[in-house]
Amino acid sequence: MRKAIQKYPLYSFIIGVLITLVTPLTGAAQSKSYVEVKCRVLDERHFPIRGAILTVTLLDGTEDVFYSDSDGQVVVSGLEGDEVSIEAEGMKSLKYILKTTEKKKGFFMKPLKLPFEKVVLEGGYQIQKREDATTFSTKIDDQYLSHTYGINVGTSLTGTDPSVLVEQLTSNPGWDVSNITIRGLSTTGDNAPAVFIDGFERSIYQLNIEEVESIEYLKDIRAKILVGPAAVNGVIWITTKQGQAVKRKIDVGYESGIQTPTTSHHYLDSYNSALLYNEARANDGLSPFYSEDALQKFKDGSDPFRYPNNDFSALLLKDQTQYQKAYVTLTGATRNSKYSVNLGYQNQEGMVAEGPKNGLDRFNIRANLKARMNQVITLNANISARTEIINTSTLTGRDFFDMMSTHRPMDYPIYVEENMIKEGEAAGFGVSRLSNKNLYAEVTERGYQREQRIIGQTNMGLDFNLKQITEGLSADVNVALDTYNSVTYGQNASYNAYLPVYKGDTLNQFIQKGRKTELSKQSKTSDDVFRGYAMYSRIKYDKSWNDLHNIYLQGMYSFVREEYKSSVQEPQNMTASFLASYRFKDKYIIEGVVSHYGTNRLDKNSGHLNYVASLGWVLSEENFMYNSIFDYLKVKANYGLMATDRNFMNHRLHQNVWSQSGNVYFGSNNNTTLKPTELEHTGTELLDWEKQKELNVGIEGRIFRRLSFFGNYFYNYRYDIPEQVDNKMINGMPYAQYENYGEVKNQGVEVALNYQNKIKHFRYAIGVGGMYSQAILMDGNVIRYEEDGMNKIGKPVNGIYGLQADGLFQSYEEIQSHPQQMYGTVRPGDIKYIDQNGDGVINEQDKVLIGDSFPDFVLNSSIKLNYKNFELFAQFSGVIGREVVLNNAYYWNYGEGKYSDVALDRWSESNPNGTYPRLTTKEYQNNFQNNSYWIENGNYLRLDNLQLTYRLPTKKWTNNVVSGMKVYARGNNLFTWSKLENVDPSNLNSGYTNLPLLTSYVVGVHVTL
Repeated sequence: MRKAIQKYPLYSFIIGVLITLVTPLTGAAQSKSYVEVKCRVLDERHFPIRGAILTVTLLDGTEDVFYSDSDGQVVVSGLEGDEVSIEAEGMKSLKYILKTTEKKKGFFMKPLKLPFEKVVLEGGYQIQKREDATTFSTKIDDQYLSHTYGINVGTSLTGTDPSVLVEQLTSNPGWDVSNITIRGLSTTGDNAPAVFIDGFERSIYQLNIEEVESIEYLKDIRAKILVGPAAVNGVIWITTKQGQAVKRKIDVGYESGIQTPTTSHHYLDSYNSALLYNEARANDGLSPFYSEDALQKFKDGSDPFRYPNNDFSALLLKDQTQYQKAYVTLTGATRNSKYSVNLGYQNQEGMVAEGPKNGLDRFNIRANLKARMNQVITLNANISARTEIINTSTLTGRDFFDMMSTHRPMDYPIYVEENMIKEGEAAGFGVSRLSNKNLYAEVTERGYQREQRIIGQTNMGLDFNLKQITEGLSADVNVALDTYNSVTYGQNASYNAYLPVYKGDTLNQFIQKGRKTELSKQSKTSDDVFRGYAMYSRIKYDKSWNDLHNIYLQGMYSFVREEYKSSVQEPQNMTASFLASYRFKDKYIIEGVVSHYGTNRLDKNSGHLNYVASLGWVLSEENFMYNSIFDYLKVKANYGLMATDRNFMNHRLHQNVWSQSGNVYFGSNNNTTLKPTELEHTGTELLDWEKQKELNVGIEGRIFRRLSFFGNYFYNYRYDIPEQVDNKMINGMPYAQYENYGEVKNQGVEVALNYQNKIKHFRYAIGVGGMYSQAILMDGNVIRYEEDGMNKIGKPVNGIYGLQADGLFQSYEEIQSHPQQMYGTVRPGDIKYIDQNGDGVINEQDKVLIGDSFPDFVLNSSIKLNYKNFELFAQFSGVIGREVVLNNAYYWNYGEGKYSDVALDRWSESNPNGTYPRLTTKEYQNNFQNNSYWIENGNYLRLDNLQLTYRLPTKKWTNNVVSGMKVYARGNNLFTWSKLENVDPSNLNSGYTNLPLLTSYVVGVHVTL
């Protein structure tokens, strides 16, 4: 030591000065040793407790506070002999004295009373324990989401709640969106729930799963009313990952997988297509188009140029694509702050095999910070940025599949070689008499399109602890600024297109239908800009006394403004609300909320008053329940009224707008000219808010600490729904006027059961849930028919109406003896309909309700098995009581269109028992109406997610450098059980009018440092 001091005299001097300055401050503490103990906090079942608070009181009266992480781990530091207080929500507190002899310590905490669920509800601008809530909200966390579809948060919600139905529309990278409903249908307009991220309304598709900490479903009016008019259909309330009270934690993850279509095309080859086409012409009284020699050449492929056999699906679509993503999350805390930073990258290939690169590249960063500025003020800051680049050909997905389903395999050769007819003729692509476009060339030769999206989201907030004024008083103010910019640009070109013309068997000439051009200069084709401004502020008072009474009061104000490029008026909303809640002995709960909504979408009725009253009774706290099988049981109910302006989606000017265009000529020589005045846009002076009265009654509980359950009944009555009324006339010309016309009654029941247990090293949890709902149209802008069949009032909102089929006609005698069908020429093999009104004629008046496209029942189930370091998770979802209309390109084969394999079992004189109507090229009006012949049972059960995880014991191997590591294999959308074949029952148009839905096979690794 002396040599060291001599060697470094300057450092020795500085250290000496610091010791001299610090010694008077440390006082008696200098004799105590510094202690650092690695602690783990567990419950009585040895499950880790996240967020346990360990407090060390310092000499100056302040405190050092430490929080356990998701594994219950925390490092506590102090001086020997310091007392550590260990507290956790719902647990009996513990005391511990720091000792130099202990470097590790485990704490087992017992519950004060076992809670119903270790869940804190954060949605709807009020934080509540599950036991204290009279809402009907449910919640899932990031641990649950880690087992679901990893690419898209919206799709990952599939099967997570019995009242949530997710119907994926397409898998197109960057456009992978879904229809989502909560508790069925309550309006004839838009039934989509609102999505709020960190307290502000945002798109669920601008978020990665790794950014999410929890998702709540706000289903009932008590949970929704504080959110505002956007919440009427329910709310998906998302909280992103916040900082944890750990010194530092780094999570690194990577996963890669392949995706395959859930369906494949079943179009016929050229031989069978030509054969059926000839038969269709014969059924129409026309001569065959293809000779026997042509059919043979289609069959043997001896002349592929004149008699091609193009399989566009095999040529242009991949059998599988790849995707990969990587992410890093840094979490930590200091004495006065907590932070979380997430960075991610995702790459997803498109399904088109040829042409320009197609797919998605996405980068994101999110930073969340919570910092205590002083004893009064805490700062919250959430900042995220995201950029996406989507590459495609110039064809949209819809145009691509429209051509895929109409361009027949025998219509044209793909390529026309150079000099095929005469010297100097350039190479090109073949086209047909039916189309001047070549599908392959449209994809590969027309250029490319690239869309770049840049999204920024920022929200800042200040929390104020006002207990110095009075205990329990607090306030906060939060503001947000969101920006969205999408720019699409690309280059275009044309190609040589030739129509081959034959004279007999000889190729006579090519008629040029298109001429090649070079790629144009890169140009911008669209530019979309959005800015959103929002704020909310609250003042809260939360006070308990005598362990008997608790009162909670909250006043809140929020404001939202949206700006769109080129919009005339910017939508604005405000909400002012007051909440009062009283709880007695933790078993009687009464709450009431009054809120006022404002909008600039309406002119005269810009404000609306809303209210809700809510009750809760925790029966398990009553003396007569102490010896029952229930360790928790609560009943609850609420009733109220709330309004919305969200079905005025296109923001409307308040006044009628007239315009003058064209000319009208008067006088004997038409020499007087006047411009007619037309109504261009109707105002909102006659419109009012869309409103909903809502009743919710429910029960929730747990039996023997293992089986938890809930059952809820809901009744929604939506009225004053804005609908377009078309029978308005001015100067003999029709115009569209919106009026508050519609009424819908939606009621149903949702139930869920969850059972968990442990047998030595084996743990398991099983959940099953379901919802029954029925939405009935009570009034609306519909025709009142004398016949009951077509009357829509009193029938399902998503009812399917059409003719009732009665098989196929087998002879002309049967046709002549049957009531006349008013849909074109009818021949044997055509669909026979029932004369519903008995007037001897079958027409529009004979249409009846033939199905309902929204399911009566929505089901979900999950199974989680743990054995030592292994975990198996499976999740199912399904629907019952749903009908679908088989009317897409796969099922409806007629005219000059393409044939699929459903037409192989067509009716003919030699096959009178065929299941498909006769083939036709022009007499198809009768068969291809909405009718029950094309209605099929749309029920299905699907294995949504299956994941096997192994957690490696890395702490032992790495000396605690790596605190956790797991590897996993996952499959998404693996199997579907349904009566329907060759289509996806959840989306019949998948792969036929848009890109197919996909099955994913994924392997991944997650490391915690």
